[in-house]
Amino acid sequence: MITAFIIGIIAGVVAGLIPGVHINLIASLVLAGSAWLLERFSTMDFAVFIVAMGVTHSFLELVPTIFLGAPDDSTALVMLPGHQMLHDGLGYDAVRFATIGALGCLVCTLVLFPVLLWIFPLLFAALKPVLGWLLLGLCIILIAKEGKDWWKALLVFSTTGLLGGIVLRKLELSQPLLPLLSGLFGASSLALAIFEQATIPVQIGRFARLKTAEAAKGIVGGLVGGTLVTLFPGLGPGHAGALATTVFRSTSHSYLVLTGGLHTADFLASMVTLVAIGKARNGALAALEQLVHISSADLLLLGGVALIAGILAAGLALLNAKIFGTLVENVNYPVLSGSVLAFLAVLVIFLSGWKGLLVLLVSAALGLLAPWLKVSRAHAMGCLLVPTLLYYL
Repeated sequence: MITAFIIGIIAGVVAGLIPGVHINLIASLVLAGSAWLLERFSTMDFAVFIVAMGVTHSFLELVPTIFLGAPDDSTALVMLPGHQMLHDGLGYDAVRFATIGALGCLVCTLVLFPVLLWIFPLLFAALKPVLGWLLLGLCIILIAKEGKDWWKALLVFSTTGLLGGIVLRKLELSQPLLPLLSGLFGASSLALAIFEQATIPVQIGRFARLKTAEAAKGIVGGLVGGTLVTLFPGLGPGHAGALATTVFRSTSHSYLVLTGGLHTADFLASMVTLVAIGKARNGALAALEQLVHISSADLLLLGGVALIAGILAAGLALLNAKIFGTLVENVNYPVLSGSVLAFLAVLVIFLSGWKGLLVLLVSAALGLLAPWLKVSRAHAMGCLLVPTLLYYL
């Protein structure tokens, strides 16, 4: 079990730091080799591995998102204020704030495990019939927050929503979210850095201050968004981030705490939904479900695994933030941005084919729409929200 835990930590670090390598992919490979592995490990060892990997990944993925501008569906919104802080010399602080959110949401979700086991079946039954209308109302609020520029926000929301609907429903791509979200949030930012010949200043480190009230607001927002979103198919941390910001008014610092904690809370809450309503809302946990039945009693052990993994992962995230900070200081940033763009393009071709590359290019072009119109790039989450609204309504 200790061996499985250590391997899970290592796998989480690899998946977190290398853009495009997702824990769902690793879990699928483990599932494919389960016949051989079960001769050497117990089914509970698999559970320990998956939980350690999932929690570690939720912390480490924050680092390349902020320093390289290479997000996935759960960290796309992290890079909005995080990348700005990087250009202000505060990249380390951006990772620190997001890590505080992840660690805070981890502890709070674990404490709430008994409550979530009881309340999730009730909430699932009560909210499912009206979820589509709730999502619609929150989307309207998200757009209305732009005031007189609401039509610009609607334009970004609707065009990215149309693109998301085509990509997710029509193209039948393998790993469709990789080119879609990497284009809208990552490649577009990297392209701007190249065009503007951006330079990254010396990373100060531990300079920005996070008020206790900001941290608390961000952790509560991440906890609520990350736990509730697991109840419903088609929703993920990206949805939760876009919607939680309409409810929890945030500074850039508390926003980082909120979005940093969403994926951690979502992963842990998915463990509860697996036990409480028999629904695996996470790809890695869905793979685990095929190997072992997780009971409420097992959550005590797995919760302990998650806590230890989270503490280790927080330290690893901050350590790697310093390493990445040194890297971006000493490398020509436009060249680095071009290298990451090339890597993303090759990765997309490998995982999603030439159609995926076309999606990446179109998404990157649309990703420039929000900064050009001077509205929040969070409206580009319409790529996920519009298809989900069509699903529920």
